[in-house]
Amino acid sequence: MDVIFGFFPPTANPPSKQPMLTLLKQARAYGLGVVLATQNPVDLDYKGLANTGTWLIGRLQTDRDKARVLDGLESASQGAGEGFARAADHEPDQTADRICDPVPASRY
Repeated sequence: MDVIFGFFPPTANPPSKQPMLTLLKQARAYGLGVVLATQNPVDLDYKGLANTGTWLIGRLQTDRDKARVLDGLESASQGAGEGFARAADHEPDQTADRICDPVPASRY
């Protein structure tokens, strides 16, 4: 779904939210995949982020977006029984910059 804004918000509960969460949780069992797109990670419910297996992250403009992505990665790794450690020798915003920087075009 392109531009998920409004369909799966973190605070409100529109009619589309529960079916989207169910689809994200159970689609893999039936060989289905779900693609969601947003320009603002803070527009998505954290439960949806935690149930997403593959993330494609472009450039994150705000510290709030970076923090949301890092929180979601941490939650997803805990849900998978794996650890996720933010670099201890960096400030949180520097860690987010390092993790969230886009891949240079020359690497494609």
